[in-house]
Amino acid sequence: MRRFVLAAFTLTVLAACQPETTQDANPLVGAWRVTDMRTTSPDGSVTMSNPQPGLYIFTETHYSMMYVPSEEPRPLDAGDIPMLGSLNPTDEEKVASWETFIANSGTYELSGDTLTTRPMVAKSANLMAAGGPLTMSYEVMGDMLHVTFAPPWTPDIETFTMLVRIR
Repeated sequence: MRRFVLAAFTLTVLAACQPETTQDANPLVGAWRVTDMRTTSPDGSVTMSNPQPGLYIFTETHYSMMYVPSEEPRPLDAGDIPMLGSLNPTDEEKVASWETFIANSGTYELSGDTLTTRPMVAKSANLMAAGGPLTMSYEVMGDMLHVTFAPPWTPDIETFTMLVRIR
C-alpha cells in the first residue's frame, strides 16, 4: 500500500510539473487557411467568400503569412517553362504577379485580444525596413481564427480575415 501511495504521489507531482501544451498556452500556434476576407472602407465593402489560397503559420514566437487578396486566380506569366512560365517575364507580368500577393514573416506577441507583428522579411521592402510593429485584433473560436487589421497608413480601411485551423 505504501508503494502505491508513493507511486500515486510521484505521478501527481510529475503531472503538475508538466508544461502546458502549446495549443493551451498559445491558441494561435499551428497552420491556418484563409477562408473568407472582407474589406470595408468609406467607399463601401468588398467580401470574398471564396478567396484564393492563403496560409498563416504561427509558432510560439514567429509567424508567416502569405495570401492572395482576391477571388480571381493570379495571372500566369507567358512562356513554356514548367512552373516558371518564362525566365524573362514582361514588366506587366511582374507587376500583375507582385500586386496580387501579400507575404511577410517575423515575430509576434499577444496581449489580450491584440496581435502585434514585427515583420523581419516581407514582399514589401518598405514594410521590411520599418520592421513593424503592426497591431490587429484577433479572436480564436475553436478551430476558427478571426483577424481584423486597419493599416496605420490607411486607418479608414479595415480588413477582416477568417481562417480555419488546418494543423
